[in-house]
Amino acid sequence: MDDAACVANMTQCLTDSGLKYCDAGKDICLQRGLCITSIIYSNRSACICYPCYYGDTCENEIFSRNLWTVGLPFSPAMTPKIFYVINSILSFFIVITIINSVLCLQTYFCSKRVRITNVGVYLIFNAIISFLLGLMLSIQSITSWLPQYIPEDYWKISCLIDRKFVYMSLAYMLGWSIFLIGFERMLVECFHYSLYDSRKRSFITLTSVCIICSLTTIPGIFTLKNLSADQLGIAGRLNIAMVTCVNYTSLGYIIDKIILSIHVYGTFILYIILCVVVFKHILRHRRKTVPAHTTPQNVRIILHKHRDFFIPLLASIICSTPMIVVNEIMTCAKVSESKSVPYIYLFGSMFTSLPIALSFFTFIYPANVYMTAFWKESFVGRCLRKMKTKIVCKRKKLTTLFTSTNLNLTPISTRSHELLT
Repeated sequence: MDDAACVANMTQCLTDSGLKYCDAGKDICLQRGLCITSIIYSNRSACICYPCYYGDTCENEIFSRNLWTVGLPFSPAMTPKIFYVINSILSFFIVITIINSVLCLQTYFCSKRVRITNVGVYLIFNAIISFLLGLMLSIQSITSWLPQYIPEDYWKISCLIDRKFVYMSLAYMLGWSIFLIGFERMLVECFHYSLYDSRKRSFITLTSVCIICSLTTIPGIFTLKNLSADQLGIAGRLNIAMVTCVNYTSLGYIIDKIILSIHVYGTFILYIILCVVVFKHILRHRRKTVPAHTTPQNVRIILHKHRDFFIPLLASIICSTPMIVVNEIMTCAKVSESKSVPYIYLFGSMFTSLPIALSFFTFIYPANVYMTAFWKESFVGRCLRKMKTKIVCKRKKLTTLFTSTNLNLTPISTRSHELLT
């Protein structure tokens, strides 16, 4: 029987080969593979391991838990059509990310009022990191469309860049930059720091963040699994080259988890603390200055007037929560057995990327100062204003022409009516 026939009728395929499934009490594969035995010599058994396991009895996991997405291609729902749909949607989000980053960068750089503040330095840093992440994701997306044409050495280098050192460092920096933007605004709002304090503080802080985020990706290189091709099934050999630089031992996974928790959960908690501290401070101030307003009125006014502070933080909190939960519960084996995980991955990735993909609407649009700088000082804003002015002028000319034409035709129609009567 050929491979397709075997997949359709595994029992018959095994019988034709003089094999059968092991009896229930003699399954040695720990529910991590198919136990096969000889029909004649039933005391001899072997295991055909599922994609995420290897070993004589499938006792070992090929991939550490941080690599649960490696199991996506083996999911029953991951058909070529679904793969192309997921890749297309994520590619669209990558393009939107790059466009928004460019819009933010040119707004910040063109406005001196933004550049000379500490908040402006953090905003510029955030936009640069977003742009670099967008470029890296675009390269990943392009290579994922044609993996069969990519040499194995490329995947090993790509692993070091995209999964280990560069991409993860930038992702950590992005999270901390969002916190620093909110923290600087809290200093101005709650502790009466000047908006135009020396930028030395922001440059020192960002330098420290860059160094720390880069260094925290190093420890994992000392605790990697060393798996030979002979130990792995076909699926394992196909995927191990892409992730070998982050395929940790048990100790390595614990170290990686601690580092990830500091950068991801740490910033997540700090976002919440910032929101609570600033909200309580402003609410207390409003209760003193405007005692006639009720609490719901104050809450509505605070969220509206200070939306430029709350929107970036709340968007990061809300959008990152689903994927944080998924990362905690998923493993390669669970993914390869589930039909719904590809859709969960798609929507989780889309939701997580919303704040960075729509950074213009997260950081610039809610703030009147930044929107004014965009329209009046940035290159794109000025071009859009000129286009709008031209469109309005043409519309006025057409309206005037149409009105004058109607006025000229009215007397003719009136005279014709008089002649007829």
